[in-house]
Amino acid sequence: MTVGNTNWMVNIDPKDRRGDSTVSALQRLGFVMSVMTIAFGGLFIGPTSMLVKPKTPPDEWWLSLTFGGVELWDVIFPLAGVMLLVCVAKMKHVRTVHIITGAVWAALGLVWSIGGIMHSPSPFFGVGIMALFIGTIHTLLAQIYFFEGVE
Repeated sequence: MTVGNTNWMVNIDPKDRRGDSTVSALQRLGFVMSVMTIAFGGLFIGPTSMLVKPKTPPDEWWLSLTFGGVELWDVIFPLAGVMLLVCVAKMKHVRTVHIITGAVWAALGLVWSIGGIMHSPSPFFGVGIMALFIGTIHTLLAQIYFFEGVE
């Protein structure tokens, strides 16, 4: 694709401030947000995950939220991302799943921000703050879908 080629552009009517153009742009953003959530969840999976995680008690339990040898984040992030991907593709229950995904990000953000403050200096604090902002973005996307009349 050359620089002057406009095949990448989506045909959007600039006068259409509400309607199909906005909803299709929101749908594409939903796809990006779902892949981001799935990819972030993938960082947790495996015996040697790509994410630096606490390995010393008691940090390991409450930052990783391990139950029965399985970390909560290993399951909940890929699950939330797949739910978001399916709902955005079908354009059904999009608002609800954005709120759920936002809650997942916010939960990680709260736990890791508090953990980062209590165990300073810690990289968990920065990741926690970013996760809180991502959770807020999901909530705002649910609100935009509401204003656009999407289920």
